[in-house]
Amino acid sequence: MRLSVKPGNPAERLALALGLVPEPVVLVFLGLGLARTTIAAARLGVFDALGDADRAAPDLAGDLGCDAAALEPLLAALNGFGLLRHRAGRYRNRKVVQRWLRRDSGRSVLDVVLLIGDLDERFSTLAETVRSGRIARLHDTPQSEAFWGRYMRALGMAARFVGPEVARRVRVDRPPGRLLDVGGGHGQYAVALCKRWPGLQAEVLELPEAVPHGEAMVAEAGFGDRVRFRPGDMRTADWGEGYDLVTLFNVLHNATEPEAVDAVRRAFAALRPGGRLVILDAEHATPTGDRSATAGFNELFFFVLSGAQAWPEATMRRWMADAGFVGVRQTRLFTLPEVMLTGQRPTEALSVSR
Repeated sequence: MRLSVKPGNPAERLALALGLVPEPVVLVFLGLGLARTTIAAARLGVFDALGDADRAAPDLAGDLGCDAAALEPLLAALNGFGLLRHRAGRYRNRKVVQRWLRRDSGRSVLDVVLLIGDLDERFSTLAETVRSGRIARLHDTPQSEAFWGRYMRALGMAARFVGPEVARRVRVDRPPGRLLDVGGGHGQYAVALCKRWPGLQAEVLELPEAVPHGEAMVAEAGFGDRVRFRPGDMRTADWGEGYDLVTLFNVLHNATEPEAVDAVRRAFAALRPGGRLVILDAEHATPTGDRSATAGFNELFFFVLSGAQAWPEATMRRWMADAGFVGVRQTRLFTLPEVMLTGQRPTEALSVSR
């Protein structure tokens, strides 16, 4: 994906064609405005309060506990950004909001927007971070219980969206019986895999702060008897052994290279002979030219959060090969710009032959 300035009328179209529009200023101004306006509306509950109705600011303000005079310009901005419709002083959610930003929508990403608002604070000091190179890693920094709740709900929301495709595309020789989901705090990938294989029992290794939230989400999905949680830091905890399947889903982009290499090696040791490791992470081919907006910002985003990066596929393949995995295969997803790598721990017979 790429961001661009689109004209709204013939005069703007001509000005753009003649190079008279300072596009960087427009992108920064409107991009900042869209982000901050949408986050504020999500925090206030604007989209859910509107529901399916047409409502004026004074009426809506009463339900939200807001000042009506201050709410009006916020609604006007949401209208200008194409999120709300405006007719005769009344506002209504547009289809894009009904689909994605209402909590009662089956595809709601509202918690993702709220999490982006939490993480925005880290980017307010971006210039100093780049100047110094010092990062306070998100997962090593104390966070409130409320933050962990929003964090798990946001990641779980994304996982529920892509989970069915992920589960469908995991390749195994026989139905697995034991799964270790490393860093899968919300438990939704484990749930998706349990739905595919009725005999599967899953264990999620996750930081202690995230575990209560993940347990609640798994129980809500009805899989509390098949998905268990074990509190621990993947860098220091004992992973166990004898698993049929180990997953590292959206974990390695939060790890430094030594940590990522160690995680892949630990996965190898935790698997039974013939078991499989599945890595799912941000799609990132080694750049030879210009990056997309998504790929470029992912590199910065994960660095600011964890001092890490979205690792090139070739790098992850090398880690797997060095750890001893064979038959590494790649699968690209349709629902998200992510790549899946699957590798097998050799069977004893294959290990001897090697």
